[in-house]
Amino acid sequence: MRVLYFTIVPLMDDSNGGNMCCRNHVRRLSQDPDIELFVLWAGEPAHVAGTAAFLAEIGVPFETVAFEEGDAHPRDGSPAALAEYAEVRAYHHPWELRALNQHHVQEAADRMIAAQGIDCVVADYLQSALFVDLGRRDVRTALVTLNREDSFYRDLISLGLTPHPPEAAEISHRRLVAFERATYARVGKVIAIGPPDMPTGEVRSPPAYITPYFDPRPEPWRHSGTRNCLFVGNIGHYPNRLAANWLTRELAPRLHGIAPDIRITIVGATPDQIPPEDRHPNLECLGIADAATVEALMRTADLMLCPVENDYGVKFKAVQALSYGIPLLASRQTMCGFPHLRNLPVIDLDRPEEAAAVIRHLLSVPETLKAVQQRQTAHQAAFIASQSGVWSRTLREIPA
Repeated sequence: MRVLYFTIVPLMDDSNGGNMCCRNHVRRLSQDPDIELFVLWAGEPAHVAGTAAFLAEIGVPFETVAFEEGDAHPRDGSPAALAEYAEVRAYHHPWELRALNQHHVQEAADRMIAAQGIDCVVADYLQSALFVDLGRRDVRTALVTLNREDSFYRDLISLGLTPHPPEAAEISHRRLVAFERATYARVGKVIAIGPPDMPTGEVRSPPAYITPYFDPRPEPWRHSGTRNCLFVGNIGHYPNRLAANWLTRELAPRLHGIAPDIRITIVGATPDQIPPEDRHPNLECLGIADAATVEALMRTADLMLCPVENDYGVKFKAVQALSYGIPLLASRQTMCGFPHLRNLPVIDLDRPEEAAAVIRHLLSVPETLKAVQQRQTAHQAAFIASQSGVWSRTLREIPA
């Protein structure tokens, strides 16, 4: 099967979960023995070189297309085009304004589909569908959704993190909902990365989910009794900010009260980003650390914490933790993205006292901690073994 993978997500680094997810999808598609992969990437000019270096390293045929610079403008001078442009300018949802006047991206996709005899187009990330047509009938099409964009955008609006005033933001949200539903109804198959994100509206074929994973690290976690709990997440991303708030305001003081020698290390926040009233003796904030520092912590900390309160998508620092084999103690919402991990302790964000007690027990009874880690590792190994060929099997389900 000849597959064209397309995304607008930067593939240049592992700076956030979206980048990590899409880079991982390229790797898994390229490793499927029944898929011959071609990649088309479109994005900001500053991201071209890094993305090209990654794709060359993977060893797949690819083309990168830089977005055109300059102000967006109506497609022509007709009344319909002017009205459409005015609506987008006033009520645009994420990436919609940037997608204006980028017709060369669709032209590049058409050329590659024809030149390479593509059987299936896989677009990664909902907003990628703003740049290429997924309503095609000459090839199979699939869309990978990285989370529930409708719900995620609603959260951004409630937190005041959109460029719109409240009334315009509501209209923008409604327009995103309409775009999301129309895209899901038009594409051949919707593929989510976790069970909570499976679409419930009109679709052309039964949706599927493919849970991402990283290969086990050659130098895995070893229990060293550091009594250190690790959280990794740039607090510039609002779910990570909320998770850090829970750690500093809810967990840290309670944990200090019952086990003052247990430390919580937060990678992704500096000390001055934590309010003075939330700074506790058992907290350490390292800011944005380099990859080597994160890797060292993943191998030496006793526990990885992931107290994220939404269940959108899959939390990629948890995916990374599983590859190191460090014991993962995550919220119920986080664990929704890993249905294969069973009978493991979870965090109830509404009960920080219980979470503190669980952490104290796990770190004070090494046999229990090691038993949890062994169960987690066994589940993950069995899951990885089951994923061979999952992409080609899923794409074959798309109606011709």
